[in-house]
Amino acid sequence: MQMPDIRCLHVELTNACNFRCDFCPVTVSKRDRHSMPLAVFRKTVDDVVDTGLTKSLLLHVLGEPLLYPDILAAVRYASGKGLQVTITTNGSLLTAEMIKGLNDSGLYSMDISLQLLGGDRHASRHAGMPFEEYYRGVVDSVRTIHETAGFRLIVKVMNTKYRKLFSFDRLPGFTQEGREFRALVCRLMVDIYRALGRDVGEAEVIDKAGKANLDSAVRIRLEDKLFVFVQLFMDWGNAFSGGRVYTTPFGACSFAFTAPAVLSDGSVVMCCGDYDGNTKLGHIDESSISGILRSNRAKYLWEGFEKRRLRHSYCRRCLGSPNRFLAWGKGLGSIFVSRFMNLEGENQVIIR
Repeated sequence: MQMPDIRCLHVELTNACNFRCDFCPVTVSKRDRHSMPLAVFRKTVDDVVDTGLTKSLLLHVLGEPLLYPDILAAVRYASGKGLQVTITTNGSLLTAEMIKGLNDSGLYSMDISLQLLGGDRHASRHAGMPFEEYYRGVVDSVRTIHETAGFRLIVKVMNTKYRKLFSFDRLPGFTQEGREFRALVCRLMVDIYRALGRDVGEAEVIDKAGKANLDSAVRIRLEDKLFVFVQLFMDWGNAFSGGRVYTTPFGACSFAFTAPAVLSDGSVVMCCGDYDGNTKLGHIDESSISGILRSNRAKYLWEGFEKRRLRHSYCRRCLGSPNRFLAWGKGLGSIFVSRFMNLEGENQVIIR
């Protein structure tokens, strides 16, 4: 049986974060706060390179990677080994000095999870700073990166239209969808262009963005190596449901085995969405990552996905629901999504 190619390996340098976002499972994770020793990270990189597992490394599962004290050394080591290194950050800790350090270390790409636009929504991130200060800092960082660094930059915002498909013990106190969401995204793009000193009018942005379906995952190109990405709301596999969850026996996953992860404690899990290590297949001290992801256990689980059967109990819960009928609907929906939707987004719109 042919195992899938790994598009990207996620490596969690730390699961600590300076935000406590209502929509992030860092608020419900059962793991203790932990940072990966630099020596363990280097061993992970060596393993990836020696086995030719993938060329793409994304430094994130939970946590804020810029809190990691050896972040520059980690990026420098991995990029020096020929890997394309991406960091996902909330952007609050970016400074001109940090940006220069990451660029000099060979960073390939950065995702800034801006996510929510407006003070009322931003309050749900428990960031310890007002929205205007945070927003201006992100926009200023976008300008600095575009003017002084060579890495790709993607600013992510969240569409909550499909929130009704998910269940929460306590609903997040924000919505961001519809016409208002489109206006907010256009406003963000105009603000970025103005920060860059570009002569791009609001009417042009609105006209070209009108061609994008913002109710899907979509990547909007602003300039070379600069994008806005619309991300769809998710519940991280019923992470926020403390009661009974009806599982579903069938379904599909766009990330299982194609985007596995190494957690900060060295656990290897089959999916980057497994924030608590429930699908642990092994540990990097026990075997090579490639050996773990190509083990008989891994093959058994992947064979199930190929047959649209969820063989791991956590996967059945991930696609389940506190509503019995919705659990089956989500299972069927996951098959549709895996076949017909690109959750990584497409360059459907080019502004400039």
